[in-house]
Amino acid sequence: MLDSPVLLWLLGVMSVCLVVISITMVATARELRRLLRRLNRMLPGVDRAFLELFRSLRHVRRFLAAAARASDRVEAVVQEAAGVVSGTLDQLSHWKHRAERAIKSYTGNGAGAGSRSHRRGR
Repeated sequence: MLDSPVLLWLLGVMSVCLVVISITMVATARELRRLLRRLNRMLPGVDRAFLELFRSLRHVRRFLAAAARASDRVEAVVQEAAGVVSGTLDQLSHWKHRAERAIKSYTGNGAGAGSRSHRRGR
């Protein structure tokens, strides 16, 4: 049965497949080796690029922190100014009401010039 032509033919086909697979594996291994060498040559450049990126990110973080502090200071100044303006407006409103009351009492609560002249005559 080992001498059967079909069996010999199948063994031949399997041998050819094994040779083709071996050649493909060797070619793939060579290509992978070339690729890894190229990557290895690129790594120092990538390392420098990452270091520069990290430095830039550090600068950006510092800038954003400074901007946040400046924004907080501006907010505090604006709130303080708003408080001062509010207090000033309250005082002005108070003085306005006092002036209106003084004018009303001076004019005799709207009685006109006659009542004012009557007071002067006392």
